[in-house]
Amino acid sequence: MQGISSKGMYALSAMHILSHAPHLKSMRVKEIASMVDVSPAYLEQILSKLKQAGILQSFRGASGGFAFAKAVQDVFVIDILKAVENKPFVSKSYGNETMIISSFWQDMQKQMEELFKVKLMDLDRAYLPLMYEI
Repeated sequence: MQGISSKGMYALSAMHILSHAPHLKSMRVKEIASMVDVSPAYLEQILSKLKQAGILQSFRGASGGFAFAKAVQDVFVIDILKAVENKPFVSKSYGNETMIISSFWQDMQKQMEELFKVKLMDLDRAYLPLMYEI
């Protein structure tokens, strides 16, 4: 079973950063890329896939960049992963699986998708208490 690639991780990090943009304004790719620690060209490819999926929109010009195309409250982690990953959590069939093993992998895929049905905005609520300074 394939896990989440670096593309999926960068996408989730970028979306989390965008969700904290003041008044949810657009942010430039270079700005997001420096915060995610990835090349702007690679991040642009990722953000373009999120735009194609209808999660983001892009703006040109001096104040251009990427911003949410729909309400942040309606964006789920699984939607982000599905937009940038080919097929997250799908196991590759080797042709010699029994019906039982094939059914097992299908069940695991459904369970993984359920696990990632978390709203992007709920990540802060769930994990912010873990951040503290000593």
